[in-house]
Amino acid sequence: MRTLTRPAAVVMFFALALVPLTLFGVNELWHGRRTLELGKQAAFPDKLAPNTFRRISDWFNDRIGLRYYFVQLGSDLNVRLLHLSINRAVTIGRDDWLFYTDDEDRPAVSMVDVRGQLRLALPQVQQIDDHLRSVSATFAACGKSAFVVIAPNKQSIYSEYLAAETSAITTRLDDLLQKLGPEAKAMIIDPRPRLRSVKSAHPFPLYLKTDTHWNDLGAFYVYQTIIEALARTRSIPHPEYASFDQYDIDVQPFQGGDLAVRMLFSPWSFPDELVIVHPKPTLPAVSVSVVDDIHSIYRNPKGKGRIVLSGDSFSPRLAAFLAEHFEEVNHYNYTLSAFEDLAFNGVQVADAAADVAIVEVAERHLPILLKEPKQLARVCASLSGPPLFRRH
Repeated sequence: MRTLTRPAAVVMFFALALVPLTLFGVNELWHGRRTLELGKQAAFPDKLAPNTFRRISDWFNDRIGLRYYFVQLGSDLNVRLLHLSINRAVTIGRDDWLFYTDDEDRPAVSMVDVRGQLRLALPQVQQIDDHLRSVSATFAACGKSAFVVIAPNKQSIYSEYLAAETSAITTRLDDLLQKLGPEAKAMIIDPRPRLRSVKSAHPFPLYLKTDTHWNDLGAFYVYQTIIEALARTRSIPHPEYASFDQYDIDVQPFQGGDLAVRMLFSPWSFPDELVIVHPKPTLPAVSVSVVDDIHSIYRNPKGKGRIVLSGDSFSPRLAAFLAEHFEEVNHYNYTLSAFEDLAFNGVQVADAAADVAIVEVAERHLPILLKEPKQLARVCASLSGPPLFRRH
């Protein structure tokens, strides 16, 4: 009997091992499973080079049969069972909080910024200072205003869920604010103090535990901070709208955000909640029209004044909140391939006849402020009409 079973076991082993090769290029998931969001498949090398064989290996691994199965099973084993991250850009913190790296060139476990090890060089600080002072002077020349809103890294607000407490350490943003001149510094809206002070005021957090982004509640507090900053330079129509009394909060179970689903392939593995802030019927109705892939216009016939808001994936919810006050919010959402175009843009301001321009930048992308503003000479090409919005 053994003379039969031993060879049979060997044959079965090799047969199973060769299945992925026989299904080379076949990567469909079994029925009912979602599509994994994996990186772009490696291309076959078109010329000989020192890394040719490694590139051939990458090409082969990306097309081996049952690849999706192996990725999913590997994720289930490491993330669900062993509670280990399978992505160097994501670290699993205390109480199942997920954090994205604060420096995309280094693994998330380093967290060099919250450890006080990330800095802009002095020439870079001077370049940012020069750009912001130029923007401020250009806008002020025709009674307009410009601001930069920083979207904090989640670990800047919830550092207690990392492996070690780091809240007292000077970060790159802290260092930049200390070194900027007063005119440039006055343009920056830093919501970190407010978010830290209110994060215990609710039974749910301000950021998604499994995502890089704030939830509606966090965005609402940042919106309040923006309204307060605007009010220091101009009249704000209906400031009372920026109150929680005007909104309802709804909380729903959530399968997981970009860190859990897109980067760890593990929906429902980490407990999380989707916090949604709904305007009450007493607030004005706002309509939204999509101009193109990055440009949307929020219109409120009961509002006054116009704003251009340019930002990354943190900015859409801010645009919706701001639209309750203003006649028009031109929102430019620079994500993915368009991200490098994020900057103050005089043409956008002139085309929208806007009184205010706001650029939102994620804290981990702070170097985007090094980009030179575009066509500032156009800022004063037209003045928006509503005199009640401008403060003289």
